[in-house]
Amino acid sequence: MSKSKVPTATNTISNIKNADKENVSSSSLFDQQYSLITVINDAHDEGIWSVIWTKATNRIITGSLDDKLKIWNSDHYTLASTLTGHSLGIVSLTTSQQGLEFASSSLDNQFRIWDLKLAIPSIIHVINAGSAEAWKIAFSPDGKYIASSSHSGNINIWNAVTGTKKTTIVTKGTFGMSITYSPNGMLIAMGTENGIVFVYDAVFGTLRCTFKNHKKPVRAVVFSPNSNMLASASDDNTINLYELSGSRQSCVCTLKGHTSWVLCLSFSSDGIHLASGSSDKTIKIWDVEKKVCVHTFSDHSDQVWGVAYNPDGLKLVSVAEDGTMIIHKTTTQQTAVESNDNNTAITPSKEINDIRK
Repeated sequence: MSKSKVPTATNTISNIKNADKENVSSSSLFDQQYSLITVINDAHDEGIWSVIWTKATNRIITGSLDDKLKIWNSDHYTLASTLTGHSLGIVSLTTSQQGLEFASSSLDNQFRIWDLKLAIPSIIHVINAGSAEAWKIAFSPDGKYIASSSHSGNINIWNAVTGTKKTTIVTKGTFGMSITYSPNGMLIAMGTENGIVFVYDAVFGTLRCTFKNHKKPVRAVVFSPNSNMLASASDDNTINLYELSGSRQSCVCTLKGHTSWVLCLSFSSDGIHLASGSSDKTIKIWDVEKKVCVHTFSDHSDQVWGVAYNPDGLKLVSVAEDGTMIIHKTTTQQTAVESNDNNTAITPSKEINDIRK
């Protein structure tokens, strides 16, 4: 099976491991602005596919193919609790904007909503979404709804309070590989198996715009904190940045530097930096305004499935197929460009986006 052919939820695990895993040059651990804080080996018994860092509750939550969720103390990085209930591996995690609830989706076709206000999180709802109807999930900023991508390509909207399905947005896409709400709650973006990124009106469910810049599956989509920009990561080894605030939405830049699939993205809270994790085992920090890579972390021994900034943007957590969780020191300041000829930014010379208003 070729890398461009993305399998269904049931056999994604074996196929992703065939991704190219070339080593890149190591970053210095003694850099004043970017450094390694701690490595937690064997954080899970199997690969860790998702991680979030909550706001008000300031907890790190990891989800793994070992069917477990783990809650970590964000001050000392010690394990606070282990949550069970899913019968197959955890695919996706999402948290409400305040960080008082979070949700987990699994290969068992369930997603669960958890109450984080207690020392040991409790279940709010267990939702049987149906076969591959809740692959990746995203909380709305107000915490009232959860959007899920599906194998059919449709977007399901669930009421997080009642645990029932509110509506389905019928799309023209294929397998929804990634999904996210904009921080202002107005938009939903979904990345698909065939490389297309759709942006929908979150209130009315109407299509706002379609971006066809990627050549392969889109593994991650994330909005900037001000909701004016969207970033997407793909199996074509690139990251695209899209401008959404103007009268004509468009792809403004393609970031190149990873040597294999780009699997995850996270914006810093101030929107200055974008972190990306890849099958090439590295994490890159990009200056969004300058559109350049300012640092590369090379501490994982396998593909990096998840990255998440802490609330103030001074730390970054990453998780990988090697079962490790790593905490990195980062910065909110703009820094010098990393010296690496492989890191480039390309501005599209011809608009190839299909815009529908």
